Formats: sequence, C-alpha cells, structure tokens
Amino acid sequence: MLGLIIGIGLIIIGCFILPIGFVQLKDELGDYSDKPLYKRIFVYIIGIISLLDLSNITGWLLGIGFLLVISGFYFVILFFF
Repeated sequence: MLGLIIGIGLIIIGCFILPIGFVQLKDELGDYSDKPLYKRIFVYIIGIISLLDLSNITGWLLGIGFLLVISGFYFVILFFF
C-alpha cells in the first residue's frame, strides 16, 4: 500500500512541476513562434536535452517533472503486479 501512495504522490508532484517548466520554456522560446513547426519541435527537444546544463532552470524543471511522473507510474505498476 505504501508503494501506491508514493507512486500517486510522485505523479501528482510531477504533474505540478511539468506545466511550470513548459511555461518557462515557451517564455524563453517566444522568438520561434513564427518559425515552421519542425524547427520549433527541434528547439523544444534541445531545450529538454539542456537538462545537463546546470545554469538552465527550465531543463531541470522539465527533466525532474518527467522523472517524477515516470517513477510514480513505476511504483503504481509495481503495486498491482
């Protein structure tokens, strides 16, 4: 039962962190709104990969949010199987 509670908690925390990261990413990349879709997707992917750059808070928020959601789902799946 503890695993289920931990998993749901991690998913909720991750779901609160992800939108903050996306809003900050959109604010940083506002210049690219007039570019074609494939260029914007490429820039968003580079922004997410920039998690390794310690000076970029947006990459950290997105990376930690995804990590929390994925690990939360892992805990929930482990509880049921």
